[in-house]
Formats: sequence, structure tokens, C-alpha cells
Amino acid sequence: MKIRDLKRRILVKRIAGSILSIASFYVMVISFLVGLVLALEENYSNNVSYNISSSIRLLLSKIWLESPLDGLVSPLNLLEPVSADNLGFLGLYVAFIVGAYLFSSAGSDARMIRQARKRQQERELDRAMDGEEPRRFEIDDVDIYLGRSKNLGGTFWNAFFIPLVVAVLSGIILKLLGAD
Repeated sequence: MKIRDLKRRILVKRIAGSILSIASFYVMVISFLVGLVLALEENYSNNVSYNISSSIRLLLSKIWLESPLDGLVSPLNLLEPVSADNLGFLGLYVAFIVGAYLFSSAGSDARMIRQARKRQQERELDRAMDGEEPRRFEIDDVDIYLGRSKNLGGTFWNAFFIPLVVAVLSGIILKLLGAD
């Protein structure tokens, strides 16, 4: 693949990855907070849960933007973590991971371009030291080998493990606050 084509690919990956990650993260946070408010309001057993719920409502009123993404908000059911209600949140989470992967993939492609340019400069320096006339050509016309993709098993395992821990801790906190 030519470096010129790879530069275009990097730009598309960075734009798509950042838009997808930011949008899905925003909707995930809103969904989590709405689900937390609903779980706390289901049982106002004490003043602590009422105060936390009103604080989260105030936070939601500050960060909730009127946008076309509002249709994607599906409140996370924290009282029943393994339910069909949480499939929308899981889809948002997968979209966030895909966007983050696209953005990081663009970074690795950019690193390959830097390495190719460095190798080309070293070749030109070697030729100049040997007394040869350095050949001038456009670095963007050089073909580079992209290599094989890395194993994503560990990345996805870590990406799904962290929210599982957060969901379990959220459930424990809700039980301690008196939500049934």
C-alpha cells in the first residue's frame, strides 16, 4: 500500500473512531445515570438514596444535550444486570470499543509511516556516505508492508471485564443504599 493511500486511511479511521467513541460514550453515560436514578427512585427507603437520586438528576440536567442521539438512550437496568433491557447498553458499549479500536489502529498505521520515512532517510544517508548520488523520489510513492493484525483477544477481554466489575459494584452499592 502506498503511503499516500495510508494517510487517507488514517484520516478516515481517526475521524470515524473519534466520532463513534465520543457519541457512544456520551449515550452510555446518560443511559447509566438514567438507570441509576430509576433504580434509586424505585425504593426511597432512606434519605441517602433520595439525596443521591436528586444529585444525579441535577447532573443529568446539566450534561444532557438535546441531540439526535437521544433516541439511543436506553436506561441501564441495574437491578437486573442480565436482562433484555440491557442489550441496548451492550450495543453502545460495543460501538465504543469499535470506535476506540479504529482510533488506535490509525495510530499504529501512523507509526508505520514514521518508521518507513526513517528507514528511507537512513538509506539516503548510507548512499551519501558511500559516495553515491542520492536518488530523489517522493516518499509518498513508496510501498510499505502493513503486516498482520494483532490478536485482539486480550483487548476485548479487558474491555468487557471492567464494566462487569462496575456493574457488580453498582449493584452492591444499590443494595447497601436500600434499593430492592
